Amino acid sequence: SRSGGAAADFAPPPGTTQVRLRLQLAEPPPGQKQFYAVVENAVGKRIAQGPARLEKGAGEPLATLTVPARLLPVNDYRVKLYFRSSGPGAEPEITYRFRIIPTAESIPKK
Repeated sequence: SRSGGAAADFAPPPGTTQVRLRLQLAEPPPGQKQFYAVVENAVGKRIAQGPARLEKGAGEPLATLTVPARLLPVNDYRVKLYFRSSGPGAEPEITYRFRIIPTAESIPKK
């Protein structure tokens, strides 16, 4: 979900080793093929960062980033997407929110 919207809930199946984040882009800058993404938890701690690559989805361009699942326990997260650099003072172009929720298999049965 983009800034201002409700967080997208996400329950990776048990045994998931990597989570691929696919971020919709309304209009990437012309010629831009690579972006930089920073994943933060609910308190603003950086969990992962790195290049996000441009892909074509079902009609809309997507920036994709793969994160090891072990870095994403149940919590709320933000993904800050930069079109150029995340250096000091840089503001993200777009911020997305998502929430990792427990899977049905991980909830203890009563």
